Amino acid sequence: MDTLVEYGQKADIKAEAEFVIHLADSIFNFDTVNEEAMILKCKAQYCMGKHSHAKATYDKFCKEYQGMYNQEYDKAFTDIINLEE
Repeated sequence: MDTLVEYGQKADIKAEAEFVIHLADSIFNFDTVNEEAMILKCKAQYCMGKHSHAKATYDKFCKEYQGMYNQEYDKAFTDIINLEE
């Protein structure tokens, strides 16, 4: 999974948004609370103009995170989609 995350982080999210989403979904098949996969997917969806999908992905991750760790996820959605990173 580390290799998939690394590859996704090196991809051009704006040019390869669909691919990045599929990559993130593949990671989620094995780890539903993988923070890097959630960030990649949210950024890709946001770049595609699917803002509500990005927010839904974030909300689902936060719910899974809360259930697994019994604490709230500490990063805001607006920080996640910051495309300058």
